[in-house]
Amino acid sequence: MPISQELKQSLRERALYANAPTITANTNGDYSFGIVNSESNGKRVSISKSLSIKLELTDNLAILPMIDDGVVLLAKELPFPATSRVSIRGKEKKIAYSASLVHLLTEAFGLDYSARTSMSFSDIDFDTIDGVTVAIVKICDKGMVA
Repeated sequence: MPISQELKQSLRERALYANAPTITANTNGDYSFGIVNSESNGKRVSISKSLSIKLELTDNLAILPMIDDGVVLLAKELPFPATSRVSIRGKEKKIAYSASLVHLLTEAFGLDYSARTSMSFSDIDFDTIDGVTVAIVKICDKGMVA
């Protein structure tokens, strides 16, 4: 589902006010975005190999949570000042360790880790913004985790 021009403009306007931390980045399978929130195994976000390839990621990732829309934007670059730029590791699968980003996503989207240490999100659409492929990862819908 492509992003409408109105939503793109809304994202641009609201992105000016988002506040996500800049951070330092393994999953298998189809397109997926994962959030691991574990005291013993670390706090990290992960980008599947196929998603990494689709986004043409190398050693950087731009990430922007759009809390009101229940989505996270992922790309190699985003034209929004509030975008976090993440240094990532891995040839194709990418991982970024960041307690502050995991905390932000957990709190902002109301993710419940009381009975688990990780969540994977595969409801992902794609569009382009300023010529760059952007993944729109659905995290929640009307207050409910996707």
